[in-house]
Amino acid sequence: MPQTFDKAATVTLVQPVTFDNPKNGPDGQPLKDEKGNPVTEKAVASEQIDSARPRRIAGRDQAARHQRRRLLQRRTRRIRSRIRRRSPNFLEMLAILLIPAALCYTFGRMIGDTRQGWALLAAMTIVFAALLAYHVRRGAEQAIRR
Repeated sequence: MPQTFDKAATVTLVQPVTFDNPKNGPDGQPLKDEKGNPVTEKAVASEQIDSARPRRIAGRDQAARHQRRRLLQRRTRRIRSRIRRRSPNFLEMLAILLIPAALCYTFGRMIGDTRQGWALLAAMTIVFAALLAYHVRRGAEQAIRR
């Protein structure tokens, strides 16, 4: 990123600023009048010291930032469109159902009693069917309300 490392510079202000400057006594403490208010004198500032911190050169930095933003937006649009277009195919849906069944059967074989594996699969199937029926019914009710 381009930067400048110039020393501090005195800059002339476009519009001078007028302010009250407190007077200090010989001990460095502000002087007070009879009522206890600080004694001030009018002062005018027409110059300001610009600090010597590194500054970015605005034009190039801003152009690079906009270019990065545009690239990120394009990439995000591409990813979102891929996600929207993607629909599950038949093999994926079949795998979603067959993998749990195969794992239940494997569980039965590993413990030496395949009936327990089939019982586990039956319990999972009953819970799946009940939840599927509930969601289908709920979706149908929502479609009727619309």
